[in-house]
Amino acid sequence: MRRRRPPQSLEDYGFERTNQFHHFGAIVESPAAIYLGDWRVIVQCLLIFGQQQQAQLWIYEVVGIENDRATRTKYSYHLTYDGSFVFRYDRDQQHPDMVEHKHLPPDERRVPWDAVTLQEVVDEVVAFTAEREAEAVERHDGEE
Repeated sequence: MRRRRPPQSLEDYGFERTNQFHHFGAIVESPAAIYLGDWRVIVQCLLIFGQQQQAQLWIYEVVGIENDRATRTKYSYHLTYDGSFVFRYDRDQQHPDMVEHKHLPPDERRVPWDAVTLQEVVDEVVAFTAEREAEAVERHDGEE
């Protein structure tokens, strides 16, 4: 028999999510949970990664209650590096042909993508940033 999880309120989700931002090893700027009545919360934040602080991950989630659980109904995880677009994951019902998708450079085209968790996105950002920083060190060492 499967145990049923206790209901999760929007207040719990907003509190837990904004606290989670501080556990990703990034600089956290402007974490916010904006409550829109009893039925929806917007969670947003900017996370800055890297020794040179060049990777910026903009987080935006709209969360509602479904089956007694807080559920992301819309999200956007947008990464820039040194001011240039890298990728953006979206869940957006306004694109019924491709609700879950990823935008890629150079033209931010949409490609089908499975739903992602914030942890998966952060892992990708950390790996991308480490690779970029290693390339910068190699270029610098090659100049000497």
